[in-house]
Amino acid sequence: RRPDTPARGSPASINSEVGAPITPYAASSDAHGFRLFPKHFAYTHPGGCKPQGAINQDKYFVLRIDACNQVFGVFDGHGGENGELVAKVAADTIQEFLRRNFDRLRSDPETTFNEAFETAHKQVRRAILEDQPDLIEKDGVLLAEWVDDAGKRRVEAADGGTTATVIALVDGSQLVHAQVGDSTALLGGHIAESDDAEPEVTFEELIQEHSATNAQEYERVLSTPRGGQLQFVYDVPELVGTPQVPTVFKRDYGGAGYMLDPKSQRMAEAHGTPAKNVRGDLPAVILTPEKDGNDPMSLAMTRTIGDFYMQTYGLTWKPEVISVDLSEVSESLNDLTLIICTDGVWDLWEYMDAFNAIVPARGANGLSLDAAKAFFESTLTRGDETFGDTADNMTGIIVYLGPEPDDSQATAEKPSTRGKPAAELPASCFSV
Repeated sequence: RRPDTPARGSPASINSEVGAPITPYAASSDAHGFRLFPKHFAYTHPGGCKPQGAINQDKYFVLRIDACNQVFGVFDGHGGENGELVAKVAADTIQEFLRRNFDRLRSDPETTFNEAFETAHKQVRRAILEDQPDLIEKDGVLLAEWVDDAGKRRVEAADGGTTATVIALVDGSQLVHAQVGDSTALLGGHIAESDDAEPEVTFEELIQEHSATNAQEYERVLSTPRGGQLQFVYDVPELVGTPQVPTVFKRDYGGAGYMLDPKSQRMAEAHGTPAKNVRGDLPAVILTPEKDGNDPMSLAMTRTIGDFYMQTYGLTWKPEVISVDLSEVSESLNDLTLIICTDGVWDLWEYMDAFNAIVPARGANGLSLDAAKAFFESTLTRGDETFGDTADNMTGIIVYLGPEPDDSQATAEKPSTRGKPAAELPASCFSV
């Protein structure tokens, strides 16, 4: 079925199907003569005015199988002690798993990605234990024990987790997208049937972020054995831990399930809670119950790799997986462009503004290296001006999906000196 042509200036309607099987290129795309080739630009930086040597818990990879079979992954680690380690291990593990199992994405993409993410989750546990051998493992949770000044034995769960957004281009005709967390991926381009000299740019968020304000995820967590013990609340520091803390959801009596509670939103705003991004979203967290005298743990997402204690309450490493038929999308959109970024980037942009800055000129065969670099330079400047040395790490991959391969390999052009040195940023240029 051909998707409806998207409204001007609105998100596109891109058909996607969870776990849909993929027909091999040799059996289908060749017959139709359809396949697209990726050219990408990737960038990472500790954020804002931080020096290049500062801690960067973001990681990414680009895996090239051949010209029209590639994988792009973005990871945003969190946790003061283990966030960087978790993100690196998860990225390395998933990349290697898909290198060895790429062909399986054609027949059973959902199972393949589930196995990749589960393998990463298990490998993260091993890596943390190797790094901190004094930790105790109990019922799948990593614990630190110590005696406080009063001589009381204390136990605290080890921190550390990561988002993971991994998208495979299969045979140049399908995208298979697996995600946990809030490193959002957008797909869009120019409206195909527009007669304008400068046609409208439009897009869709492929998978809704697994945040504490995602109503479907809230219902999923509640359905687990211990999910009802969690609190989904707006992050109002003076009210967290009190009965007055504003809860995110309320029953949707006009339909099924739950909806955001506007009264709680107004309460959070009345207490001066600032929006977490330029789109005006309020920060929200998930709190575990106080147990054995230890303070509750908190997390802003419902799905992550790692975060072993939180996952005993219904959070999960299991990704949401969809597939997108690019031949169908191309009937409605030209100059297809995929953008995958951590929240350190997205918190500073309206999505439409980002697409207008990045999507190539109508009919151009390839994304503009200068435009991609300028986008990330602008993001870095925005983060510096807004947050200074508290700016979040920022990482992103821009992928242009065009009809012609780039016969040359990655260009020799170096990335901005504000990002990582060229030797550490191999994907900061055109690449196929």
